[in-house]
Amino acid sequence: FMAAVGVDEFCLLRQVHVPRGDSGCDVVDVVVEKGVITCIGSYEGEIPPGGKVIDGNAEKLLLPGMFNGHTHSSEMWNRGVIKPNPLELWLCELIDHSPDDPEMIYLSALHCGIETLLSGGTCIMDHVSLIPDREIEGLQQVVKAYQDLGIRAFVAPLMGDMETKFSIARAPAASSPPQFTPPCDKEVTAKLLSVLKQLASDVHGEGSNKEARQDPNGNLIVQMGVGPT
Repeated sequence: FMAAVGVDEFCLLRQVHVPRGDSGCDVVDVVVEKGVITCIGSYEGEIPPGGKVIDGNAEKLLLPGMFNGHTHSSEMWNRGVIKPNPLELWLCELIDHSPDDPEMIYLSALHCGIETLLSGGTCIMDHVSLIPDREIEGLQQVVKAYQDLGIRAFVAPLMGDMETKFSIARAPAASSPPQFTPPCDKEVTAKLLSVLKQLASDVHGEGSNKEARQDPNGNLIVQMGVGPT
């Protein structure tokens, strides 16, 4: 929050609506100092040098940042392309339209992060689909996009150990079974797990460019995980 408003030490949010436990709201002043809320009520103190005041004029609602708990950033490229079919048939079309270039993976993650921020979200769980045999490149681009934005993200690519034809129904007129990640057998799953461990070591570790991987409080911006299908 402090980084978002461009203040390191002090910020007063004056006359904002804060929800109560009984579904109502109170109009109060909220003071944040060094990332910690120090006052909720009426603030009559001085504004220290370099401090910032945001006036809600008793019209703005103050809420914690939302958590986008389930998204697939790479699906951004499919908006408006696929017909509203039943889920299984829709998924088949989705697979056929998955991005095939790491730069597209980066741009879709960037778009997802920006859209989340504009919607009041401050954290993302991204179950991204990856390009076969270019998984590490795709994951690096997703991580880079969220680090460039500074939004917290858990990157958990999809994976499974069952062949696609057993997990997704296909229409009679559909083409041959799709080739995509999530992987369709245990060998590919093991390979992707190895890639994830390698990247997690780079993202979570103490290596170079540490500052770019952390928020102002020293917390990791991006963390790696697994999205089982």
